[in-house]
Amino acid sequence: MSKTIINREDYIRLRNKNKSLSNTEFAALLKKAEYVGKNGEPFSMHMVEARNIRYQITGHGNRSNKPKTLEELKKLATPGQLEFYKQTKDFTAFKKRVLNRQFDLKRKPRKDYMKKVQQKYISSLGKLKYNSLAAARMRTIRSKDE
Repeated sequence: MSKTIINREDYIRLRNKNKSLSNTEFAALLKKAEYVGKNGEPFSMHMVEARNIRYQITGHGNRSNKPKTLEELKKLATPGQLEFYKQTKDFTAFKKRVLNRQFDLKRKPRKDYMKKVQQKYISSLGKLKYNSLAAARMRTIRSKDE
């Protein structure tokens, strides 16, 4: 049996037929049936997950591809992330931090962050240069408002 590139209809039909299989198990099934992706590569768990998302197949395998609710995110969050959410009430940033989990305990709420950025620019440009640039920005903004 030669390796066959699987088309969309066959993939969806097979995935719906094998709903209970995880993405890894479904990839093994496709390998056993000698199906390959369009590049000729054998299927992996990541390829199966990407196709599920692309073809909008939800509720199969390891993930349901549904957005997480606030309650689900709170269960996954660290104490630092929860504290960030209490201070800022920014759901989008909170969601990104919980799902990415990178540098989230080092990050500060927006006000503290902007102060840090301001100090960085002051130290690199000097206080007088920074103030003149800030004044020019404010004049530009005010002129657009009028």
